Amino acid sequence: MLWFIDCLSYFSKKLAAGTFVAVLQAVQNIQSGFQDLTRECSSLYETSLYIDEMRAFQKREEEMHEQTEEAESLQGIEHIQSITLDNLSFTYPNMKKPAIEHIHFHMNKGERIALVGDNGSGKTTLIKCLTGLYDPDQQNMHKVNGEDISTIHKKTYHARMAVLFQDFMKYEFTVRENIGFGRIDDIEEEERLISAARQAGIEKRINEMEDTYDAQLGRFFEEGHELSGGQWQKLAMARTFFRESDFIILDEPTSALDPLSEISLIRKLFDHTQDQGVLFITHRMGAARLADRIIVMKDGAFIEEGNHDELMALQGEYRRLYEAQSQLFQQKEMV
Repeated sequence: MLWFIDCLSYFSKKLAAGTFVAVLQAVQNIQSGFQDLTRECSSLYETSLYIDEMRAFQKREEEMHEQTEEAESLQGIEHIQSITLDNLSFTYPNMKKPAIEHIHFHMNKGERIALVGDNGSGKTTLIKCLTGLYDPDQQNMHKVNGEDISTIHKKTYHARMAVLFQDFMKYEFTVRENIGFGRIDDIEEEERLISAARQAGIEKRINEMEDTYDAQLGRFFEEGHELSGGQWQKLAMARTFFRESDFIILDEPTSALDPLSEISLIRKLFDHTQDQGVLFITHRMGAARLADRIIVMKDGAFIEEGNHDELMALQGEYRRLYEAQSQLFQQKEMV
């Protein structure tokens, strides 16, 4: 409206051309200034959210420090023989409905268990509770070797466990460091590095690089080697194998691989972990079939459990998932 009045004044020769241009530029500058101010306020608010996260992280460090100081009252463990969840429930902060509830689960060292279900069914939340990253709603819901986890020093619990989440880290360091971070005190053990790389199926790609295990990865540094998504995932798997733990827990460890490569890697995993417990989340039923036991989750609860043949006979959720995936592959083959 102001612009219209200015134009009207100009055309009626009540305002000089130079004055009109100056006023118009002033209005534009004010408008631009308000836009910049709004943008900066939005950026400031976004930054404040990161500050809240940093403060929460610092508080978490203090909690771990307090646990270290109370180590005398906590027991350490040298090996994990079994993990039990007894009617476990977990509710996220500021949420009324539990993300998972009434979970009864027992796993012995040496078992291979697959966890399947639709997105949002609670699989990753369960993994984080099982690994001790999330505390259950009440005590005596999570037991390790028959003892409540609140009585166990978590540092010793985590030391005997290898975990690989779907959003794994890509370290733009050397191959040796990427694998060796799994057990950094043993990073100079060459044979273990090679064995872990071979087990993960990444050894061939490493040997193609001039400096092999001392080759620089990523594009941050000069002469760095870039890997594909699947190769980065295999390298992360090698890091998990290098850890040599009692239990290996994998959250969609092969999502970046094609189905045949995934099944091959899972077979290698089982062949090299006869004395270790393996729990893995997967959306591919072909990989789940390789497990000793399959657990189906839906809406934060276990709804089916058994091997492939037993679950197919139930004609329930597992069969629905399996047949839906089979039909998808058949349609792709026809195309």
